[in-house]
Amino acid sequence: MFALNSNVPAFFSDLCDEIRLFMPAKKIDETDTIPQDGTCIFLRYQKEDTDWLVKTALYVDGQLRAEHSGSAPVREESALIEKKYKKRFLKNAVYELLKTYFKQSPPWGSLTGIRPTKLVRELCAQMGREKARGYFQKEFDVSQTKTRLAFDIVERQMPLIAASEAADVDIYIGIPFCKSRCSYCSFVSREYGRYTALKDEYLKCLFYEMEQAAKWISPGRVRCIYIGGGTPTALNAQELKALLSHTTACFPQWDEFTVEAGRADTIDEEKLALILRSGANRISVNAQTTNAQTLKAIGRTYPPEEYQRAFLMARRAGFSCINSDIIFGLPGEQAEMMKKTLEDVTALEPENITVHTLALKNSSYLAEQQDVTYPDAQSVAQMVEYARDYLEHRGYYPYYLYRQKYMAGNLENVGYARPGFICKYNIDIMEETTSVLALGAGGISKRLYPEQNRIERACNVKDIATYNARIKDMLARKKPLFD
Repeated sequence: MFALNSNVPAFFSDLCDEIRLFMPAKKIDETDTIPQDGTCIFLRYQKEDTDWLVKTALYVDGQLRAEHSGSAPVREESALIEKKYKKRFLKNAVYELLKTYFKQSPPWGSLTGIRPTKLVRELCAQMGREKARGYFQKEFDVSQTKTRLAFDIVERQMPLIAASEAADVDIYIGIPFCKSRCSYCSFVSREYGRYTALKDEYLKCLFYEMEQAAKWISPGRVRCIYIGGGTPTALNAQELKALLSHTTACFPQWDEFTVEAGRADTIDEEKLALILRSGANRISVNAQTTNAQTLKAIGRTYPPEEYQRAFLMARRAGFSCINSDIIFGLPGEQAEMMKKTLEDVTALEPENITVHTLALKNSSYLAEQQDVTYPDAQSVAQMVEYARDYLEHRGYYPYYLYRQKYMAGNLENVGYARPGFICKYNIDIMEETTSVLALGAGGISKRLYPEQNRIERACNVKDIATYNARIKDMLARKKPLFD
C-alpha cells in the first residue's frame, strides 16, 4: 500500500508523480492518518509572513524512517505565478525527502513533466542561457548529461520555432486502426479486419470533419500535416487513396507532410506510390526491435527482415526522408539485443531515428502482465546514453524529446535527425509553439494565444463509435477556437 497524507489536496496528483520517481506506485491513496502497513508520505505546508514552510516525513509500516523540512520566499506576482512556484516548492520537498532516504538521484531530478525542453526555453527567456543552465541543474537536480541534452535540443530547435508565425496551424489526422494491437500500445485503436462497419463509418465521419474544419483555416497558414494512428497504412489501397485525396483537397498547401506507415506488414508498393503522389514528403517505417523473439513477445507477428524489406521498398519508391522508431526496455531484451536493433536500423541510413524508452501505460496489455521480465533500469539508461554517442558519431543529432509516466528508469524519448531533416511537426507538438487542429477520434486540438501566454484545448472523444455518433459535437468544440 502507498499513501499520501497532505494538507494541500489541490496538489495531490502532482505530489504523487514525484513519489513515483522513486517507488513503483501506480495507485496512491489519499489519507488523513498514518497507516500501520505500507508506505506513507506525510506533508505539512504553511505560509508564514513572507515564507512558505514545509515538513515532510516518510513512514514505513507506521514507523518514521526519514524527515525533511524546507522554506522558500513567497511568490505573489499573480495567482498563477504563486500556484506555479508553490507547486514546484512542494514537489521539490517530497523529492528531497525521498532522494535522501533512497540515496539515489533520478536522471531528470525532480522534473515529472512531459516537456523539460519547454521549461528550458522559458528559463532562457527569463534569465539568459548560462544562468538558466545553472538554475535548471540546481533547482531541479537534473544530471549534467540530461541538462546538456535538453539545452542542446533547445538550441537546435530555435531557428525552426522562430520561423513559425502566430497564425500557423498544424493539421493532425488520426486513423485509430491497426493490423493487430502491440502489447505495449496504450492508444485507442481497433484491429482493422474485425471492425469493418465501424471503420467504414469512421472514415465517412472523419472526411466530413475534415471538410468542415477546412473552412476555418487559411490554406497559406498550414505549416505541417501529420497522418498518424494507429497505423494509417493498415487501410487498404482504396481507403488510403480516399484519405489522402480528402487531405490534400481540404488542405492543399503545407511545408511538411508526414504519413505514419509504422508497421512493416502494412506496407506495399501500391500504398507507397499513393503516399508519394499525394505530396507527402516524410514517412515513418518503424522497427521497434529487430530481434525476432521480442517482435513475437510484443505482438508483431512478422520476422525482422520484413522491416528491412519495407524500408528499402520505401527508399526505392522515392522517399527522401524516412523515420524509424526503436524502443529500449522491451521484454527480455538485454544490452546486446538493443545494440543489434540500433545497428540494424542505422545500417539502412534513415534520415530520422526516434529512440523510445518503454513506458508501461495502464491501458496496455503489458501493464497487466505479472510474469514478464524487463531489462533493469540501469541497463536501459546505459543503452540510452550509448545510443546518443553512437548516433552522433554517425551524423544524427537530437532535436526533440518528451517524457511519459511509467517510463523505464524515468528516462525519455528522443528524436534524432541528420542535418536538414528535422521534423517540424514533432517540435511544434512537443514544444507547443504552433496551434494544432486535430481531426479524428482522440485528437486534441490546441489554439495558442502567445500574446497572453495561454493555450485553449478542445478534445475529440477517444471511443470510435462515440466519435461517429457525435461528429457534429466534435466540430462544435473546435469551431470557437479556429473559425
